[in-house]
Amino acid sequence: MNNNSVKLLKYIGCLIFILWSGKVFASDRFEDSHEIWQELNIYHKISTKFTANLLYNNMYNSSSGNGDWFLQPGLKYNVSQKITLEAIFRKEFFKEGDKWTYENRSMLRVGGSTKIGQWSFRNRHRIEFRYFENFPMKSRYRTDLKIKPEWSLSTMQLTPYFLEEIFVSGNQISRIRSYFGIQGEKGRWEPAWYLMIQSNRDKNSFTHMFVFGISLGYRL
Repeated sequence: MNNNSVKLLKYIGCLIFILWSGKVFASDRFEDSHEIWQELNIYHKISTKFTANLLYNNMYNSSSGNGDWFLQPGLKYNVSQKITLEAIFRKEFFKEGDKWTYENRSMLRVGGSTKIGQWSFRNRHRIEFRYFENFPMKSRYRTDLKIKPEWSLSTMQLTPYFLEEIFVSGNQISRIRSYFGIQGEKGRWEPAWYLMIQSNRDKNSFTHMFVFGISLGYRL
């Protein structure tokens, strides 16, 4: 890592801290609860253009003691070296009171990536159509920006990253997620750990919650 990369890392770190601090202190409060997320993502490159994957996610809330979980198969098409198109389906189970219910979610996502020096940038846009067992259908738009350096910290190729995701529902921002994580790669395995701050809209302000996540990817 050269001096320019160090300077850029410090600059981006300061910018992230300023933006995040402004978001937190301009709003109401942090929630008393937190969540723990566990993810397993198995994927297989079918051809030079297509990749299939299956994501399992388990979410535990410290306040309620309940956890949501979902299975999410998807198919990604490489339009070019920098542009991807994905078709995704999710079957999610969650508790409403004492009863389990579910959501069927169909999604389309387009993404683009580029590199500037020793840094990579990825931006994705997703449209969701959410069908619930006991609620009317809802739609939602999401976009995220991921920034990470093109260098590693160890033989496991551990690399820090920052990701900001914005949710839009009903013509307004309904949720913001800020991820600070480390991802790696060892053979077919791709472990990652992250701290995420989830900000949910509460009328005219936001409430915040910490999410601790661990993710494991495996290439077939």
